[in-house]
Amino acid sequence: MKSFLASVGLLAVCVSLTARAADLPVKAPAALPPPYNWSGFYLGPNLGGAWTSGSLPISVNNLYGGITEFIGGGQAGYNFQAGHFLVGVEGDFDGATFGHSVLPTPTLGTVRQNWTGTIAGRFGLVEDKWLLYAKLGGGWVHSNATLNFPGVTWQGSNTSSGWLAGVGVEYGFKPNWTLKLEYDYIGLGNWTSPTVPPIQLNRDLQMVKFGANYKFERGIADTVAPTRAAHSPERSENEDLAQKSQNPIADLVSVPFQSNTNFNAGPFNRTQEVLNIQPVIPLRINADWNVISRTIIPVVSQPNPFFNNNTNGIGDITQQFFFTPTHPGALIWGVGPIFTVPSATDPILGTR
Repeated sequence: MKSFLASVGLLAVCVSLTARAADLPVKAPAALPPPYNWSGFYLGPNLGGAWTSGSLPISVNNLYGGITEFIGGGQAGYNFQAGHFLVGVEGDFDGATFGHSVLPTPTLGTVRQNWTGTIAGRFGLVEDKWLLYAKLGGGWVHSNATLNFPGVTWQGSNTSSGWLAGVGVEYGFKPNWTLKLEYDYIGLGNWTSPTVPPIQLNRDLQMVKFGANYKFERGIADTVAPTRAAHSPERSENEDLAQKSQNPIADLVSVPFQSNTNFNAGPFNRTQEVLNIQPVIPLRINADWNVISRTIIPVVSQPNPFFNNNTNGIGDITQQFFFTPTHPGALIWGVGPIFTVPSATDPILGTR
């Protein structure tokens, strides 16, 4: 009888312990952060380079051959995201500064663009903070033209429209901020001059733009806090920041300025000054890889090769992309392409 009572008591204790264990809290797996939200209104600035793809059909006008120059302005639009797909509409406006070479022989004709405007639909594929998109729509370009050869002297201006096609990539690096790189082509057709004989001016335009957008709707919920990499206990944050500031492909947003002064440059022994503005922004691909975007915008004061003065403005913009591991070892490395954008505000300041 005692053995039976002891067995019943032991069974009751086991049932009680089992019931208490069932009531113990179980640690749930960590929830993944929600993907980046691209929907909503946005606006922002842009800058870059543009070049004409045609030239004047004058057999002896060998000094034209197309022109390149700096553009800058802004854009605004609206996105609607459904899963991995995005549709939207965007309009932009850019001023242009198309210059011409200072040459001893005058050109017989020139065409220059003063401003461009576009409106287009955007269609894209979204992968969290990355957006790959295409644009289709229309564009407007205001042009000036000059013809000056025996029997024909004419100056005119015109605003005309054409079709627009473009592609681009955009990255959400902050809850309300994105960065983008875009290529656009505007097909304008020919502009016929009211001269005898008439001359058809080709004005098709290609553009490369770097832009930033402010999103009025946050891309990340307020409850999602950005994660920070754990620091080694033997290194302080100041030491880590000091090392990153010396690393051109570090996972660190920075905007360094570099000034280079050269004395006694050119035939008139003038001073050349080049101020490089170099924003560096890391773009995260996944937990193992980053893309480091490094842009170099040169602000130049260049001695003129023909006259005793300086030409001031912006030179050709250089864009670099470095694919680099998120957690490098003793050797820090990166590899990627480098592009030169024809954005000089005067041909003397660029490579053409």
